[in-house]
Amino acid sequence: MQAAKEAHTFRDAASFQAGLTEVCGQYRIIPNGSDFSASAALRRCGGLEMATVSLGNSIVERDRGDIRRDHTDHFVLSLQCKGQALISQDDSHVRLREGDYSLTDACQPSSFVFDRDRAEQICVHLSRSEVTERFGATARGGLCIRREDDLAVAMTALLRRAMNAGAPGIDEAFLTVLGSWLQEAAQTGSSRRADAGCLLRRALQLIDDNYRDCDFGSGELAVRLGVSPRSLQRAFAGLGESPRERILRRRLERARLELGQRGTRTVTEVALGVGFNDISYFYSRFRDRFGHAPGQTAHADA
Repeated sequence: MQAAKEAHTFRDAASFQAGLTEVCGQYRIIPNGSDFSASAALRRCGGLEMATVSLGNSIVERDRGDIRRDHTDHFVLSLQCKGQALISQDDSHVRLREGDYSLTDACQPSSFVFDRDRAEQICVHLSRSEVTERFGATARGGLCIRREDDLAVAMTALLRRAMNAGAPGIDEAFLTVLGSWLQEAAQTGSSRRADAGCLLRRALQLIDDNYRDCDFGSGELAVRLGVSPRSLQRAFAGLGESPRERILRRRLERARLELGQRGTRTVTEVALGVGFNDISYFYSRFRDRFGHAPGQTAHADA
């Protein structure tokens, strides 16, 4: 177990990365803007070790090099308390809403994408040896439990009780509920999840390969994959966005990157180059997502 750490606020990515290492293990922080603020803390309540992490507009990644550099050997059960986050591990890509849970394996690469708005997670560190001894192969990264599920409601109630009252023995009750979730997840169509994961993987690759084509949209994506639009929608359900929204986000993120390095190119040239053929629509969507006009990108991110 890590030593408990009081909550601390960090104003730059480098210091937050060092602080997060002390709380959760080795992770790499990639901020998406210059206005950086984050906090982290570690506490033990009711027999549970819980890290509280808060940040926005950043990517938190853990690769095999990070895994080799520390001795973290646990599963991480993340409760999304505020905002949203996209969590990826193996073939799973899940967008967490407030109240949703995700289970990741600290011994496997993972990434957490936090949107522009500030987000907060409580991350429960679960001993690998104890979890695998109890639940065997049903314990794996990439699982998600939605806030509407009765088991999610029960786990949240136990966490609140542990944090507010410090009641002993919460860990045993918490692991019992977790075991019920893992067993249920193992019994609900693993082959169907594998098929959906494969379809999503292919779809994301096609989007990366073709988003610059202004004629490429969700309909064309479904045709190239040989599936119905409804099947494609279901494959994207875990991301919390539609195929159309994913294509738009990919174009906007690329436009933002290229605008910061555009040199003599105009905003219109950049927009056309990343798949927009309606410049007024590009301006509107860009401002909605990033909070400033495209032409102000270099200044805003300097």
